[in-house]
Amino acid sequence: MDDQLKPGDHVCLLYDTMDDQLSAVARYASTGFGSHQQVVYLADAGKSFDGIVEMLRRKGIKVAEALTSGQLKMIPAPELYLDGGRFDASAALEALPRWIADARDAGFAGLRVATDMGWTQLPVPGVEQLAWYEAQVSGVLADGYAMGLCCYPDLGDTPQKVGTAHPSTVYGTVYSSDIDGAWTPQLRMRIHRDPVRLCVTGEIDLSNRDCLPPVLDRLLRLSDPTGPLEIDFTGVSFADVATMRLLVRAASAWPRGLTLIGCPEPIAEMLRMLDDSGGRVMFADNIPDSVSP
Repeated sequence: MDDQLKPGDHVCLLYDTMDDQLSAVARYASTGFGSHQQVVYLADAGKSFDGIVEMLRRKGIKVAEALTSGQLKMIPAPELYLDGGRFDASAALEALPRWIADARDAGFAGLRVATDMGWTQLPVPGVEQLAWYEAQVSGVLADGYAMGLCCYPDLGDTPQKVGTAHPSTVYGTVYSSDIDGAWTPQLRMRIHRDPVRLCVTGEIDLSNRDCLPPVLDRLLRLSDPTGPLEIDFTGVSFADVATMRLLVRAASAWPRGLTLIGCPEPIAEMLRMLDDSGGRVMFADNIPDSVSP
C-alpha cells in the first residue's frame, strides 16, 4: 500500500526496533519507486550495508536494481552528519539542495530522503544544533519537490526536542501499517510560484510550530517586495497564539504587509486582536465561523 506523503512533507518517525524503521523505509521507498521519484537513504553505519540491503529485500524492495538504475542511493549517515567527528548543521544542510538539483537533472518526478538518526543517541559534539537543522530542512522542503522521513529511535528526550521542528510526527508502526492507511501529516506547507504564495493545511501548535519560521523566511526571500506576502490558510483548522504572533511579525517585516487568504474567521478574529503591526495583517475570502473546520 502506498503511503500518504506528498512532496514537501517533512515527518519525524519514531521507531522502537530496526525492523520497525526498515519497514517504514521500505514503504516509503516503494511508494517513491512507483511514482518515479528518487530515494536517498542515509543508513545506520552501525549495521552492515549488506545486512540492511538484505532486510530491505525481504520487505519487497528490489535494492540491487534500484541502486543500479540510480533511483536509490544509500549513504552511511555519519558520512553526512559526522564528518570530522562532529555534527555541523550548516554543512549537513548543504547536501539537500544538491540532491534536489541532481534528482531534477536526472528527470525524476520528485525526491524522497529517508534518514536513520540513530547516531543522535551518541554523545556527539554539535548535536545541540539538531533542532535548528531540522527546522531549516522544513524550509527547504516547502518548495514542494522533495520530502523527508527522519527516523529517530524513541529513546531519551531527542525525539521531543526535534519533533517540534517537523510539521508532523508519527510512530513507525502506525506509518507502516496497512490497517491505518488513513494517517496523514498533521501539517503541510507548500510555497507555490506565479504568484508566490504559501499554502498551509492542517494544525499548527506547540508540537510543530518551530518548523514555521524557516518556511516564512523562505517565503520572504521569494516574494516580490512591491506586493504583500500571501499565505493561503483555507485548509488550516487550528493555529495557536504563538503561531499568530509569528504571522504578525512577518507582516511587520514586509513592506506591503501580509494577506491571509481563506482564513477561518475564529483565527482571523484572534489575529486582529494580536495585530500590533498597524493593520499590516490583511484578509481575503475569509471562511465564516459557521463553516470553519
